[in-house]
Amino acid sequence: MAVAFQLENKLDSARLYVDRSLQLAIEKDTTERQILAGKIQTAAILSDSKSLDSALGYAREAYFLAKRIDTPGIPFICLKLYDIYEKIGDLAMQKKYLFEGFHRSTSPKHKTVFATNPYYDAVRYENLGALLSKKGSFKEGLQYQLKGMHINKANI
Repeated sequence: MAVAFQLENKLDSARLYVDRSLQLAIEKDTTERQILAGKIQTAAILSDSKSLDSALGYAREAYFLAKRIDTPGIPFICLKLYDIYEKIGDLAMQKKYLFEGFHRSTSPKHKTVFATNPYYDAVRYENLGALLSKKGSFKEGLQYQLKGMHINKANI
């Protein structure tokens, strides 16, 4: 239900369900796999709710738990961490988790996602900046273009 409500953008309802399921997992799950799933889902819902500090806490807990019990799940968690750090604006941490996810992933499709993610963001910001500049919003356009350039420089 948490996922369904998250997809419908009913984040308060999603949070209630994910909190309940995580609590149940903490009480009953001996493998810790359901706890891991609950933490990463909680992080996703909190990230969508713009509670980025809390989302980061849950995602990092999931990351360290996965390192202990479920290393094949780490690339997915790296992508979630990248997402949160992208919303925060921490380019160095975005890069760290993209590269780790790329190196740990065994799927060619996932490797492509990790490899192209920063370039997609850079192109998006550069294009948005050019569009805003063309419409006369030079200061705002420059901000986006500089952000795109910064992402490109960090990945060289």
